[in-house]
Formats: sequence, structure tokens, C-alpha cells
Amino acid sequence: LAMITQDNLNNFGMVVRLIEQSTGDPVGLDVAAALPAGVTPVDMLWSHIVFPGSLLVLDGDFFVHKFLVSYDANNQLVLTAPAGGLGVFGPYGDPDDPGDGAPTSLAEAPSFFLAIGTTTGKLILDDGSGTFTANPIAMGPIADLAVVPQLGYFAIVMLVTEKFPGDSKIVGVLPDGDHRPGLERRRQA
Repeated sequence: LAMITQDNLNNFGMVVRLIEQSTGDPVGLDVAAALPAGVTPVDMLWSHIVFPGSLLVLDGDFFVHKFLVSYDANNQLVLTAPAGGLGVFGPYGDPDDPGDGAPTSLAEAPSFFLAIGTTTGKLILDDGSGTFTANPIAMGPIADLAVVPQLGYFAIVMLVTEKFPGDSKIVGVLPDGDHRPGLERRRQA
């Protein structure tokens, strides 16, 4: 279990807690790590695909930070950031550009995809090639992202809030180049 923390001085950090699956009880002590000064976290996830075993933190400036999770010589869990800024990716947008809005959510998908949702309804996709695409998907903010694996492909599902509070819907897209919302026909070979 990984959580974002904030103290009364507005310093942000993360806490990792190991949970025994069969009982739900905590195992050992919580491990805490401070986020770098000036980093305001928006979302966090355990990476299973892009950087397996790492924590990825999306910040309010459209950067993704990678934190390594490992064990020390005493078998205690340790969180570390790669040296020299090698664990920082982006920026994937400009928080000062009204068209980009602000980042809201982070997901990862097969084939080394990072997906970022924004307050302006854009879906940003990074396929690991060094470039990314930002596609308008909705009229309102993307509140959350999830990846739905399928046989031979995957879909990205978003919780989108439209113009009025409480007017939320789920939108799915296939990241196949056109990124149009809705169901798409399978292409014949």
C-alpha cells in the first residue's frame, strides 16, 4: 500500500505499508520518504509494467517521478530516488497553459505506455519512444484512469466529469492512433 502524505508545513512525502494478504494486518514498520522540495503530487501508482517494483508519482507540473523500492541489508524496505535526476520524466504539458490544464491522474499499460489525464479532458500518452501525444477526449476533467487488458490489446477507461457536478461518465478509448472515445470495430487482417 502506498500513500501520499502532507504535513502542516505543506511538505509532501510518501508512505509505504506492507500488508499481510491473508489477514490484512500490517507487516513491519511503515516506510516514509520525503518528496523533493517543490514537488506537489497529484497521483501515485505502483509500477508493474513501465518500471516494475517502483513507485511513480505524477506532480502538478506534469512530471513523473520514479522511486525505487528495495530492501536494505537488515531486510527493511527502502525508498530511494535515482541519482542525478534520472528518475524524472517529462514534462508532459505546461501547467501555465490553459489548454493543457493541470494533470489529474496517472496509469500505465502494456507496451510501456504511461497515460495522464488532465483537467481539460486531454489524455496524454507516452509510449516510451521519447515523444508523447495529447488528445482531447472529453469536455470536462478526467478524474481517474484505469487500464483494461484484453486479448491482444488494451483499452484505457476514464472517469470524466462533464460540465455539471454529478454529471460523470465512463469513457473508454483504444490507444491505436486516433484515440476516439467509444467502442471501435476490430480491424481485419
